[in-house]
Amino acid sequence: MAEKKALQRFCGRIGSDGCYFLSVVYWAEVETGKKIDVLDAYENALAAGAIDEACFVLDAGKLASLLTGERWEARHESADYVCRDGEREITRFENRSGGNLYSHFVPTENGKVLWDPLGDSVTVRDGSPASKRILWRV
Repeated sequence: MAEKKALQRFCGRIGSDGCYFLSVVYWAEVETGKKIDVLDAYENALAAGAIDEACFVLDAGKLASLLTGERWEARHESADYVCRDGEREITRFENRSGGNLYSHFVPTENGKVLWDPLGDSVTVRDGSPASKRILWRV
């Protein structure tokens, strides 16, 4: 588990940059039928090089593999991509506001948001799908 003295710093990192990471965790929980300890998942993924300290996902396939115990791969697709059987999608939404571009990842199915790591993201609500990350078991 993440070191207790650094728990608040860890939660801040995952809160500001962890939406893609948490979306992969969501799909891993669906696939395994088990609740995943996010703190342990973060530490294991960081040690394996699947994410960086800021919770930026470097290798989503490796992350999904670590979380499920099975081999997964990941790729980038356009926002209008339709998944094949066995594929899982994570949609990247974008929203321009006040001259800034905001982005947020959420697990989706056929474009429908299944869960929002922020609860009610303004980027999802007011933005539009920009692309998808596709996960599949190898």
